[in-house]
Amino acid sequence: MRLGVVCGLVAEARIAAAAGLDAHDCGGDVARAARATRSLIENGATLIVSFGLAGRLDRALGPSALVVADAVRDGLVRYDLDPA
Repeated sequence: MRLGVVCGLVAEARIAAAAGLDAHDCGGDVARAARATRSLIENGATLIVSFGLAGRLDRALGPSALVVADAVRDGLVRYDLDPA
């Protein structure tokens, strides 16, 4: 398995790259994220992760809290995920 990372911000991509991951910053642009994802796959990524720092999504979350999605949406289509 080879992991590819798509991020919204340069700082987030730097964090992922410092961990040895192939990361692309996309500036929150959907077209750039799509190009980055294609590039990661063409370069051997078999798993793509969208990584970002949410910075206080919820005050109940403390530093280093991990939030794992149970679903993603593409327009009106919902794709349920397995958090495991």
